Amino acid sequence: MADSTRTKGETWPPERFQLKDDKGELVDIASADKAEALIFDGVNLIRGDVEAISPPDEDEFNARYVWNEGDLDNVGDKYDVEIKVTWDESSTPPRIQFFPNKNPKPSFEIVDNNEGP
Repeated sequence: MADSTRTKGETWPPERFQLKDDKGELVDIASADKAEALIFDGVNLIRGDVEAISPPDEDEFNARYVWNEGDLDNVGDKYDVEIKVTWDESSTPPRIQFFPNKNPKPSFEIVDNNEGP
């Protein structure tokens, strides 16, 4: 079962995240080289840039993903969400961190609220 739902075809509001370390402290990703949403259902992958919210907003969310047209088109699919943060792309290997770094991952299901009775 999914943690929440998203409506088919919507692109607003952005998906907000609380990226935390193992101690439960918010991690500021503003200095990261890249942050990317990896949203997957086992077959389909939604992938896109994540923006830092720095300082965190009033609800302590510190990152967001703005939906693109087409992201939420597969009604009934359950997606797991993970954020991939690259701290130093020039190092070998690059310094990469995932949020959350354990299971279960946050999840959502796409629903069609435009269906008639």
